[in-house]
Amino acid sequence: MLLKKRRPKQQRLPEPVEQRPIFRDPRNFSLVVEKYQTIVFRYVFNMVHDYHQAEDLTQEIFAKVYRFLPSYNAKYPFSAWLLRIAHNHAVDYTRLRRLQTVPYEAVANEDSIAEDHSVFVAPESVGPDEVSQRKFIQDAIYALPVDNRAVIVLRYLEGVKLEEIAYILGIPLGTVKSRINRARLVLQRALAQAFKDRSRR
Repeated sequence: MLLKKRRPKQQRLPEPVEQRPIFRDPRNFSLVVEKYQTIVFRYVFNMVHDYHQAEDLTQEIFAKVYRFLPSYNAKYPFSAWLLRIAHNHAVDYTRLRRLQTVPYEAVANEDSIAEDHSVFVAPESVGPDEVSQRKFIQDAIYALPVDNRAVIVLRYLEGVKLEEIAYILGIPLGTVKSRINRARLVLQRALAQAFKDRSRR
C-alpha cells in the first residue's frame, strides 16, 4: 500500500493591520492611538495651524474614533477612515471659529497644471534656507480655503491616493482633481510672489 505524501500546511498570510479584529475592538484602543496619533495630529495641525489647538482636537478625534471603532468597514484602509473622522472634526472647528483665509481667485485653465511636487520647491536663484522655505509653503497652504487646503495636505503632505482622498472628503474623484489643480495654481502664484519679494530685499 502506497502512502500518500502529506501536503505541507500552507501558512495563512497575516491580514493587514487595519483588517485585524484587534483594531475593531475598543479594548485595544491604546494600540490604535499609538499607531495613528502622529498622522492625525499632523493632518489636524496643517488644517488649523495651531499646535496646542491641534493637540486638543486630536484628543477629541480619538474620542470619536473610540465610539465608532466597532463600525469600521475594511473596504477602505483604516488610516483613510481615521482621516475622514479627523477631517470632519477639523473642518467643524475651523468653520465654528471662522478662521480667516485669503480670497480664492478664479482659475481659467485648471487642467494645465501637471500633477507634481514642483509647486513646493523654491526657485534656486532665491535660495532661502530650508526652514524659511517651509514657512513660506506652510503659510501659503494655510491661506487656502479649508476645502482646498485639505486636498493639498492629503495629497502632498500625507501622500494619500486620489481615490482615498475622495472617500475622506466625501466628494467625487473629479472634484478632488479639480480642487488640487486650482489650489496648486494659487500656491504657485503666491509662492512665486513671496520669493520674488524676498529676492528684492
